[in-house]
Amino acid sequence: MAQPRISVIGVYIPTLDADRYRAFVDQEVSGQNPINFSDELKDFLKRVGRGDEIVALEPEELEERREYFEQEFAGVAQIEVLVEDPDSKFSVGDFQQVNPSIPSSRWQVAWSEKFLTPDGSKLLGEYRFNDLPTERSYRVVFFIHDWKQHLGLNSSYGPLALVEPTPIPERLWQIAPFELVD
Repeated sequence: MAQPRISVIGVYIPTLDADRYRAFVDQEVSGQNPINFSDELKDFLKRVGRGDEIVALEPEELEERREYFEQEFAGVAQIEVLVEDPDSKFSVGDFQQVNPSIPSSRWQVAWSEKFLTPDGSKLLGEYRFNDLPTERSYRVVFFIHDWKQHLGLNSSYGPLALVEPTPIPERLWQIAPFELVD
């Protein structure tokens, strides 16, 4: 049996492409404005007696939403790794950034993970928490809050060699975008 391997494909910082970052934030904030909801959602709100909520947000409300979104997005890095021949020891939950200056309960871990084909071009599907693809090779893309490049990244098999941060590739803006933590 081949040895498990994890290789970091990319460390992506959203703000390194300021124009793309702004466009994404604009899109997210616009999507929270009820007048921009889908027709299906608007019809649903009307059916359940909440049609009166389909009104444009005030500029101040939109700005508050923008500030909140940007605050949540600040310091985030998107990490893309290639996983080859994983064994039963592999867990996405083991991707963490150890920070000796804070308690281990506050160390940042992978979240909002998506599993991609080995070439990174498309999603493999939806997986529940702790479920993994059965393929022998796939990519995992995830976010880490409060990213500090100098602290590195650990995995189920130990520390990983990092690459220099770059902007998020367009394909990942499309197939694995940032989502607010619930």
